[in-house]
Amino acid sequence: IPPPSMSTPPSSKKPRNIDVDLQVIGAGFGRTGTKSLQDALEILGYKTHHMTTVVEKSQSADWLEATRQGGINVDWTPMLGGYTAAVDWPSCSFYKELLQAFPSAKIILTERDFDAWYKSAVESIYKLSEFGDSPLSLPLRTVVPFLNVHRMMTFELIWQGTFHNRFTDKEYARKIYNEHIEEVRQSVPADRLLVFSVKQGWGPLCKFLEKEVPAQPFPNTNDTKQFQRRITMMKVMSAMVVVVPVLIAVGIAYLMRR
Repeated sequence: IPPPSMSTPPSSKKPRNIDVDLQVIGAGFGRTGTKSLQDALEILGYKTHHMTTVVEKSQSADWLEATRQGGINVDWTPMLGGYTAAVDWPSCSFYKELLQAFPSAKIILTERDFDAWYKSAVESIYKLSEFGDSPLSLPLRTVVPFLNVHRMMTFELIWQGTFHNRFTDKEYARKIYNEHIEEVRQSVPADRLLVFSVKQGWGPLCKFLEKEVPAQPFPNTNDTKQFQRRITMMKVMSAMVVVVPVLIAVGIAYLMRR
């Protein structure tokens, strides 16, 4: 993905005192089951932050600033205030800084077979980023300026900052993926770390968090097909931004001639 051509300055907010009670930090990359983990943590009583939260709460400018600061001297309140858990990107990229800020938090490293993860990531989040950088998304980005900041944040944090603009090189992506897993294993104390696959279900998760096992099944959400449907919907919305005004103009011109 080429660098976005627009330039968005980071927020001018100055660091403030941290006012966040983060108890669980997800260190696993997106598409390793993080949406299912978010839903599971919510069931267990944790208010959980996820990349979807960034979009819903329009937090991209704050996360872009945190990215540009390298996680140093960041006030996490604008992004994580009120949340007791954080999983997925962007927070997983700052797991060490978050653990330093919230030393009593527990770390969950979601894992997935690399080849399955890479295929899923290519067909979902990377495809979404490609659409966001294409001329086809311009109409939608024109009427929703937030999307420009969001694409800058995801580019600087994930595609450039994590995969160094080489995500399409599968073997390089494999190297980064494996190095991240090893780094988490080495840097987090064993008694504070759960290496977890969502296929394992409630058992290991509830034992680690000292929670009762819920009666309901473990969530299975945000699969690749669901993600692709959202991409299709965004393409339709972007097209409608162009088509609807044209149809209205044609209709007005027709009525004026009658």
